[in-house]
Amino acid sequence: MTIQATIAPPRSQALALFVRCGDATPQDWAHWGGCMQVPGMWRFDVASEADLLELLDRLTASLPPMAQTDTFACISAADTADAATETLSFGLLATAQNLPVLLTRRRYPWLMGNLSLHVRSYLQPIVDLARGGQLFAYEALCRGLTPEGALLSGQRMFELATRASRLEALDLACQFSALKTRTLFPRHIPLFVNILPDSLLALDLRRDPWANLAALGIRPEELVFEIVESERCADIDALVEVVDHLRSQGFRIALDDVGSGYNSLNVLATLRPDFLKLDRGLVQGVQGSQVRLVLLQALISMAQRLGCAIIAEGLERFEDVAVCRDLGVHFAQGYYFAAPAPEPVTPPPLPPRQEIPRPARHTVRLRDFVEPAPSLPLEAGLEQAREHFQQYPDQPLLIVLDDSKPIGYLTRNGARVQQQRSFGLGRRCRPLNKLLPEHLSARALAFRLYHDPEPAQPWVVVDANGIYLGVLEPWTVLDQLLSGQSRESVHPLSHLPTGPVLRDTLDLQLRAQKELSLVYIDLDRFKAFNDRYGFVRGDAMIMLLAEVLRQAFRGMPETYLGHIGGDDFIAVVPRDSHDLPTVLQHMLVSFRALAAYLYDSDDLRRGYFTTEDGSPHPTASISVVIIDGHRGQITDSLAASERVAQLKKLAKAQLGSIIAIDDNPPRFLTAATSEVRERPWEDRAIRALLHVTAQPRSGSIHDLDAVFKRYPFFELIYELDAQGVQRYPNWVHPGMWGRIKSGGMGVDRAIQPYFQLVAHRGTPYVSNLYLSSASGEFCATVAVPLHDAEGAFSGVLVGDLNLTGLVALSAGGRAEI
Repeated sequence: MTIQATIAPPRSQALALFVRCGDATPQDWAHWGGCMQVPGMWRFDVASEADLLELLDRLTASLPPMAQTDTFACISAADTADAATETLSFGLLATAQNLPVLLTRRRYPWLMGNLSLHVRSYLQPIVDLARGGQLFAYEALCRGLTPEGALLSGQRMFELATRASRLEALDLACQFSALKTRTLFPRHIPLFVNILPDSLLALDLRRDPWANLAALGIRPEELVFEIVESERCADIDALVEVVDHLRSQGFRIALDDVGSGYNSLNVLATLRPDFLKLDRGLVQGVQGSQVRLVLLQALISMAQRLGCAIIAEGLERFEDVAVCRDLGVHFAQGYYFAAPAPEPVTPPPLPPRQEIPRPARHTVRLRDFVEPAPSLPLEAGLEQAREHFQQYPDQPLLIVLDDSKPIGYLTRNGARVQQQRSFGLGRRCRPLNKLLPEHLSARALAFRLYHDPEPAQPWVVVDANGIYLGVLEPWTVLDQLLSGQSRESVHPLSHLPTGPVLRDTLDLQLRAQKELSLVYIDLDRFKAFNDRYGFVRGDAMIMLLAEVLRQAFRGMPETYLGHIGGDDFIAVVPRDSHDLPTVLQHMLVSFRALAAYLYDSDDLRRGYFTTEDGSPHPTASISVVIIDGHRGQITDSLAASERVAQLKKLAKAQLGSIIAIDDNPPRFLTAATSEVRERPWEDRAIRALLHVTAQPRSGSIHDLDAVFKRYPFFELIYELDAQGVQRYPNWVHPGMWGRIKSGGMGVDRAIQPYFQLVAHRGTPYVSNLYLSSASGEFCATVAVPLHDAEGAFSGVLVGDLNLTGLVALSAGGRAEI
């Protein structure tokens, strides 16, 4: 429908709304009383503020989310607008506001006033896991209070402030409110105060509220600045300078939401925070999710090596609390312990381990291995410590106790310091960072001992109530770990045989003198990929290759597939298997096509990516080596690895994916690039989802059971309305019940790219690979538009495919889940 540009006739309404929109103006605007004055500029007349808000709501909802930010509007009195010329109208729009900003400011005018009147701080405890859940600190969390008395969540407050361009003002009001809570609990308990990076860059300790710390009786060491890492930082170097200055004043630094936001590893390595707060998406459901467990272990290891104390956020189940405690997470926070409240809440202690029904596993009773290292109470003087060290010259340290609970240790050198006044041991003792519970799984104990960042510090063991038991020497439990720890038989990412089990099986088959071909598969430049894209995509690359290999050898049931470690795999194949090189060439083609979903689009267009040193690295290639006995029989895995190393070096000197065959001289094969389809599985997935749009759907979780039987590569399907709100609960593949929740109805997903792009373009959408928060596995999302009986856009149907289904679909299979 084409609307002629006309000058709006004079009207008597109280307000006139002028809107400048792009090319895609919805046709409904003319039916809502809109009049296009000149191309691209509309006028609407309304009788009251309530009518204006209703109109702004309708206009905003009629535009795709991406188009809303390019639409500007302003409001004028009707009589002024009637007298305006075309030039005046455009003059008004020169000072117009973005449409969502205008709507937010008109609907919530109190956002433009003193926000301190509308901000409240709720306190949530942070507990010490090594001390049985003892209170460690409080975090001040933002809550909003509307003029009508309604309480808003912190997330909602910051959403509104962002849309109203009042983010900095809200952050400052939250800081004022947080500091006022400091008088509600004892001074030795730290307070975590959230602050955005841009606010931190503008921080001035000489101005309010920070200039009044002394008047409020607050010392810098009592405060922890919690930087919201998920906010993009404009100048990381300037942020480092501010953080260093704050540390010099006695403040401590925490990095929030690690694992969820921008440049997390870069920010972590640069800022070196005192506390590292893991995003709730990593720890919720970690018990039962192998992928989350591997990612959590990697972050814990990294934090320990950097000397950061770890805080796990969002814990709601004891199972997840237990996993975090076993892995050596220092502190925890979440609704399992206590909900945020206006007044400080002291959480109850964690139940003793023996009272919790846990899956049977090999545990170590550390009480049997501790040495009763000497200790002194906190109130003892330094002179008593010196006397003890003189009496026992072979003892290097003392444990300092507060009510029988260890809080620090004192070295012999520390006791030698001369002081004019007599102080308690609390002034001289060093903090304890290496506490172990009395009962610990052998796996968790081995993990913590292996990743010990400070070998000079003692390992102190406590009982379930945090009472001191003694000091542990790691070598004393070594035999217990070696004899009792069951050998891992599968790799945690690929779920393929690995370690001693793999080596034993390989040696057994080689000694049997069978005619075998050994196929070694190695990802090229994987370390560079990991450095460029991070360990999450690195893990996805490993898992993708494992699935591609499973699919490639599916027609060879006698093949033994294993994961040597890192980015190296092996396949033991009977030598009479049909055309092994051709199978491997198809595997290379499939992997290259699917690995494209792990790279940024710019890198794919160039055909290479760069690392921090500027070095270019080609995308997605594999080196494959086949040892088939042409140059003599191989009798064990060691001899095989030596021969493979020679061929692998030759293969990696080639460009692209290469198959090197052990011969005299070696032969080399490549994958034909003409076989690589741009999107090998998308058409099948989109056609399947379009077929689902014709199926009857309602609120029953069993509506699509027949669909999942026909298209088993989908693990989850859900439907959004025209505004991006989910219509019904998730439809879950029956094989995934218990692993994926069937909720979701009413959730607003309008900001998600699968809704925005489908709603704006009217065409299907396919995502890259990502870590699903629903299943804890890597998957991809496909979305198609929905239309009503008149052909108008009515919503989006969304389907998620897990990695196994995606690979099988790419190969043309049905991909049973």
